[in-house]
Amino acid sequence: MITPIDIVTQIRTYSKIFQLVGFTAELQRIMDEISTYQPELPACFVCFTNSDVSKSTDLNGYRATEYVNISVYVVLSTPSDITGSTAMTYDITEANADLCKCLLNWVPNKQSSMPISYEGYAFMTMSGSRTVYEVKFELEQQLTELDGFIPNYDTLMEIDIDSKYFKDGKQVFETETVSTK
Repeated sequence: MITPIDIVTQIRTYSKIFQLVGFTAELQRIMDEISTYQPELPACFVCFTNSDVSKSTDLNGYRATEYVNISVYVVLSTPSDITGSTAMTYDITEANADLCKCLLNWVPNKQSSMPISYEGYAFMTMSGSRTVYEVKFELEQQLTELDGFIPNYDTLMEIDIDSKYFKDGKQVFETETVSTK
């Protein structure tokens, strides 16, 4: 199963522009613009926003497809450009292209039935010195019974078998077999 850590690691490994890559918990600190917290920008923050699961298609077990929606929040710096036009044109185009080079068509694990696909981006918010965009990706991964709870049964130590053989309605032979490990 894919985790947000996998996405963060992939972006950190292959990104050419992002100075800070993390999780959405850090996004609020950046937007609050705490004077003691001066992050390196541009930055991006990963969040699994939701998932949908198809019905099981396997008659003998469990097999379904999960569609995981991944949002990457991109924070761009705009302190000298109070209109935000630089971040809205050049910077987001470059950041979007960089994220696509990191994630688009990547198959993160053996449960992934398809590579990660790109779903587009959208403007989120803007402050006096920061502009935030949401870049969306989707991943399809297979779920099987191995992804669920597997009870831990005691090891089978002995089998007792009582056998009776009948011929013409009468018992002719009886045996008891004990098999131990």
